[in-house]
Amino acid sequence: MEYLEYSKLLLKKLKAYKLNWYLYIFQNIINFFFLYLFLQSGIGEKDKIIRYYFSLSFFLSHIIPVIKPGFFNLVRNGEFDNLILMPINKILYFSIVEIVYPLYNIFLTLPFIFVFSIIFNIPLKNLVVLLVIFPFSLILSSLISILFSLSAFWLKKGDSLSFWSYSLFRIISGGIIPIKFFPDKIKLVLEFLPFNYIVNFPGEAFANGVIDIGNFLKLLFWILIIFIISNMVYNYAISKYETAGG
Repeated sequence: MEYLEYSKLLLKKLKAYKLNWYLYIFQNIINFFFLYLFLQSGIGEKDKIIRYYFSLSFFLSHIIPVIKPGFFNLVRNGEFDNLILMPINKILYFSIVEIVYPLYNIFLTLPFIFVFSIIFNIPLKNLVVLLVIFPFSLILSSLISILFSLSAFWLKKGDSLSFWSYSLFRIISGGIIPIKFFPDKIKLVLEFLPFNYIVNFPGEAFANGVIDIGNFLKLLFWILIIFIISNMVYNYAISKYETAGG
């Protein structure tokens, strides 16, 4: 109940939080629109299509990466100076911060998840598969968000970047249409990118009720690679930040 009261307070006080909920409702309207089109056109197996969009609406749409305007504010307002002195890995720190918010959103939608699981007869095995993969996809998403948000050290504003990055990342991750329905040449590229393992891979695994071990290892590989790249970019940015004063 404490979480619910806090959410009500945020909805009343913060326009950004209210806007986030409006966007969440809007993106689910889009999800159900494409679900309806797929079911009406008979493309793909009905149960798998429903499960894919179920996972997208209640889990995966929460974790699509986005450039964070708040990170730009930290750098531009000088608040980032205090974080520099913290004796922990900064990429790890920001990853933990990023993870909390989507988990909180999912917590708030648990009643809907339960009801829709019954309505659409979601097998327990499929839910287990999604819950195994989801934490790793969440970690990868947070790392990608941080990596692109590090552009705050070079760019002045991130508001428009936030909007366009979310729209782009949502499309190429399978957040609107599953990647398997893209043209073959585009599909090959999208399946290689790390974004595939944030939405499309867990969505397909949930739909099929099976974890592809090869793809799961690729997910772990991308987590490691993005973590390393993020640390390299951060260290380079801090070296410039210290000499230029932001």
